[in-house]
Amino acid sequence: MPVLTIPNLLTFGRMVLTVFFFSAGLQAEWAWALLLFGIAAFTDMIDGTIARLLHQKSRFGAFIDPMADKLMMLGGVTLLTLHGILPWWLMALIVGRDLIIVGGLFYFMYRKITVEYKPTRLSKSTTFFQITTIVFGFGQALSVSSWPYFPGWASEGLVFFWPVLGVTTLLTLITSIQYIRIGLRILQSDYDEAA
Repeated sequence: MPVLTIPNLLTFGRMVLTVFFFSAGLQAEWAWALLLFGIAAFTDMIDGTIARLLHQKSRFGAFIDPMADKLMMLGGVTLLTLHGILPWWLMALIVGRDLIIVGGLFYFMYRKITVEYKPTRLSKSTTFFQITTIVFGFGQALSVSSWPYFPGWASEGLVFFWPVLGVTTLLTLITSIQYIRIGLRILQSDYDEAA
């Protein structure tokens, strides 16, 4: 399977868009940041479906896709934390969870333990709520900026920002524990086989 498949190109595009929306956010260009983040999040939703429909699933794609997701999420959370829109502890929790996942995968590679990275259903829900939290965060930034086109209905919708942030926090914490337990089970299984 070649590396430059359509799903992988979408994944690479997501990485590039992360750089651009982060740069726009640093300059307080929140409308551009939200638009670019939205496009990046959309590529995240469709690349897996396209890979299945076109039979272009690959080991490289399965590895690089979650890395691009984590880069996109880290960019959005860091940006909003720097501007004081998201609390620092949420960023610490999200980064800590990702370090657990990525660190575990690299440790398995080092130990030559073959694992198939497959997000759990709860993990997919966590990703959805993390993306939603970042979108709400960009909305908060837009609402207090001087952008003249921010619609009134969107301002009313921002009342859900804190409940969404609460759900995101809870799911991030639960899935962190879930991945630690999965990793320990894999290590125990490998130890039992070696014994």
